Amino acid sequence: MSNSRSARRGGESLVEESNLDDDVDEDDEGDDADDEGGAKRRSGEQVARKYSLAASAKQDGDAHRKPRPISTLSGDRLTQQAATLHRLLTEQDASAATDDVLINIIAPKSFEEAESLSAHYLEKYKTSLATSLMPAGLTEVATGWWFRKALATLTLGRIELTAVSLEEAMKGIGCDENTIVEIILETPFEDLPQLQSTYAALYHKDLVKTLTSELRAPLRPLLLPRFSTATPSDPSDAATLAALLASLDENTNPSAALAVFCATRETSHLRELFAHPAVAPAAAAAAAHLPDSYRSALLTPHCHAARLFLDAMKGAGHHHGKLVRLVARWGRDVEGVRAVKRAYREIDGTDGETLYERIRSEAKGAYQRCLLEVVQP
Repeated sequence: MSNSRSARRGGESLVEESNLDDDVDEDDEGDDADDEGGAKRRSGEQVARKYSLAASAKQDGDAHRKPRPISTLSGDRLTQQAATLHRLLTEQDASAATDDVLINIIAPKSFEEAESLSAHYLEKYKTSLATSLMPAGLTEVATGWWFRKALATLTLGRIELTAVSLEEAMKGIGCDENTIVEIILETPFEDLPQLQSTYAALYHKDLVKTLTSELRAPLRPLLLPRFSTATPSDPSDAATLAALLASLDENTNPSAALAVFCATRETSHLRELFAHPAVAPAAAAAAAHLPDSYRSALLTPHCHAARLFLDAMKGAGHHHGKLVRLVARWGRDVEGVRAVKRAYREIDGTDGETLYERIRSEAKGAYQRCLLEVVQP
C-alpha cells in the first residue's frame, strides 16, 4: 500500500543536497564517501503513506487502514541530512540556495521519514528540528516566517501533526468544525489513544474534554465515543445497518440511533457499508439525519478536503496556518492528494483552477516553493 514520492517527481531535485554536505561534522564525514553516488539524486526512494480516501466509499473501503511504517533512508543517510540541517540552521544563512537545500531535504519526506529525521536530529543536537527551524527571534511578521513554519510542520509525524491541527482548529472564539470532523474521521481507532496522550503532552489539557466544550451538540455523539471504543464493531454488518435505516422513520430520535451505529465503526468500514447495494438507497435518505460537516467528510472525503483547501485561500491572501497543515496532511498521501486535486477543480468557487495553480498564485518565494514541492502539479 505504499507509494514512491520519488517516482511521482520523476527524479527531479531542487538543489543538489551534496553541494553542502562536504563540511558536515567530522564524525559524519565517512558517510559522505559511502553516499557520494546517491547524493546526485533525491534522497532514496520516498515511501508515501497510503492513507487514501476516495470519493467512492466502496472502492476505497480499505484505503484508510494504516500500513506498517517503512523508511528507505538508512540511519547513516538520516544522520548526514541532520548534520547538514544543523549546520545550515546554525549559520543562519538566509540565501535562496540554502532555502532550496532545506526544501530538498525536508519536503519530500514521508511521515515516517520525517519522524526518523527529527529523532536523529534530537538525539545528536539535543534540541528538536522544529524548534531549530523556528528560532525565538523569528516572528510572524518577519520575512520567511511562514516558509520556516511550513518546514517545521513538515518535520512532524502523523500523530503530532494531527494533535497540532486539532488545537489550531479549536483556537479563538468558536471552532473550525469542518477541520475537526475531517481529522477525527481520518484517524483510525488504534491511533486515538496515542493522539490523546500526544495532545495532553503538548497542551497540558484533555483532548476529549476540549472537544466536548468546542463541538456542537449534534456532533458530539458521532465523534466523542470513538475515543472510548476499544474495539470497533464488526465491519461486515450491512444487515444491521439495513435494519437500522429501515427503522429510522419510526424512531423518535433517528439522529441519535444513527450516531450510535456510526461512532463505533472505522470510517473506511462505514463508507463500505453506506455504499453496500443492500442499503445504498436507504443510506442516501438517512444521510439527511447527519450534520452537514459529518456527512460531507464521511461520504465525500476528497471533496470535503478540497473545500478546506479552498476556504484556506479565500479572500485577500489566505489562512497560512490552515493551508500549511492541509498541505502537510494531504500532500504526503500520494493517492489521496491526487483525488483531492481532482475534486478541487470540480467544486464551486475554483473556476477550473488547479490546486497547484492556486497555491502558486497565493504563496510567494521559498514558502511557495516549499508548498508546491509537496503538492506537485
